Amino acid sequence: MRDIQYQRLEAVDSVALLSILNKQKVRTHLVAHDQFDLFSFNEWIAEKKRIDLQPKCRVRAVIVDDQVAGWCGIQPDEDKYELAIVIDESFWGIGLTIFKQLMLWAKDLKHDRVLIHLLATRKSYKFLEKMAIKKLPTRMMDHDFVTYVFVVE
Repeated sequence: MRDIQYQRLEAVDSVALLSILNKQKVRTHLVAHDQFDLFSFNEWIAEKKRIDLQPKCRVRAVIVDDQVAGWCGIQPDEDKYELAIVIDESFWGIGLTIFKQLMLWAKDLKHDRVLIHLLATRKSYKFLEKMAIKKLPTRMMDHDFVTYVFVVE
């Protein structure tokens, strides 16, 4: 079994995290934006740190077997909260484990419901469909998404 840990973004190897965020295979699953340079990456880290300080939010780096694998979090989404998971392709397959951890955090942070937005171009995930109470098409930032709604128990 893999050892998965969650650490504050500023506590991990920023070069490794930056590399993951700029990988084309990872970026194909995200809203299109310019690759990060050192300045924009540091701005992104600062923004995620601000989010982490907000009530009902948590943002962490994902460490797998002592290696930076990506990041995850619970962050604001208008008047709701969304779950985010961004991991390097070499760690794809551990998403369900990270999702379960996020749901535990959501319970600890006293959420009733949380969302996951996936670009509509992504494949459907059976485990998300089974756990979601609702799956609906949404449009944000000029992109089509599939939004899954989860009850936090």
